[in-house]
Amino acid sequence: MPDVQRHYFMSRAFRLAAILRHRHDVLLGH
Repeated sequence: MPDVQRHYFMSRAFRLAAILRHRHDVLLGH
């Protein structure tokens, strides 16, 4: 897999994980 594609996948996965974590924190906050 090309380096650019791998970087795109990693950044996208990291962003998705951050969104899920934030959403989880919001649920726990309420």
